[in-house]
Amino acid sequence: MTLKPIRALPASLSVAILLALGLAHASCGELIQPVRAEASGLLSEQAVLGALAARGYREMAAIERRGATYVLAARNARGFKVRLALDARTGEIVGQKPLPEPRRR
Repeated sequence: MTLKPIRALPASLSVAILLALGLAHASCGELIQPVRAEASGLLSEQAVLGALAARGYREMAAIERRGATYVLAARNARGFKVRLALDARTGEIVGQKPLPEPRRR
């Protein structure tokens, strides 16, 4: 029995296989890296909000960028209101402070 050499896959097929493997890996609970803003190297607001939602944060409001930091208010996974500070390059939470809840009558 003679073994035949394996031909290289066409580039489009190689890309399709790599994309399928990446999506399959992501569907197993792994988070896809957030999309970076074009030239600045900073994460987009949508990427930051998506990453926080995946961590259980909700009711996110008033996001603003201050230099290389995003600041916003949200409810954490336990339901408490917090102010978050995130590194705009990595999405890492670098600060968290509880916010007062409005008094109920």
